[in-house]
Amino acid sequence: MDVLTAHGAAVEDVEQVVVHGRLLLGVVIAGEGDGTAVMTDLAKAAVDLGVEVEFTPLDDAEPEVAQRHHVVVLGAPLPPAALAAVTRTLAGLSRSSGGPVLASMLKRAILRKEPTFSEADHGFRTFGELLRTLGERGVVDVHQGSAQGDPEVSLPTVGGDEDAAFALLRDTVEALSAKGAVHLSGLKNQVRKQQADFSEKRFGYGTFLQFVRAARARGFVEMERDVDAEDYVVRPGSAVPAA
Repeated sequence: MDVLTAHGAAVEDVEQVVVHGRLLLGVVIAGEGDGTAVMTDLAKAAVDLGVEVEFTPLDDAEPEVAQRHHVVVLGAPLPPAALAAVTRTLAGLSRSSGGPVLASMLKRAILRKEPTFSEADHGFRTFGELLRTLGERGVVDVHQGSAQGDPEVSLPTVGGDEDAAFALLRDTVEALSAKGAVHLSGLKNQVRKQQADFSEKRFGYGTFLQFVRAARARGFVEMERDVDAEDYVVRPGSAVPAA
């Protein structure tokens, strides 16, 4: 956001979703010029932060007012060893503790299982920083409890089989593709014709677009902007759910 502020760009819309430890952040920005200077500085910042960034101009009805662009940031994957140590230990403590799991309890339990564990080995200065990062990416829930400076940590409650939902989306898109291009608008209704109780919110997504983007990140579908239709075209991907 510092880069956008430096160039005087206005943020018109923001959405984010976490998919298996990776942050997908979408931002619609508006500003003067063709965006070359912003794109250059964003690319430099992406290298420094270790993330991927896509910069796509939007086809606006009134381009003379402001040039609008869609910026998509894909965060680097979390270290799998750190992710596994935290989530596996947290799941065990949640079942056995009979009460809230504090960050200090979690760290001690990890060290009992893995005496050589250190968050510094995974690029974090403190264990709290690791937990905050996991919390920001939706892997765990971190919130302040009664103990000052020792937050409570829990696993997020998301119901349903996400892979099955992604497969349902892919199968729906595949069937519709036989009749022509499949656009994002109206696609949710088509999915519900196959499964009446479908809801992306069951899997922790705030919007259907977030759900589709998550499916794209997993390879279940492909999606690209259709400038003429002012919509997204969705195509079936190659991924299949694990057996």
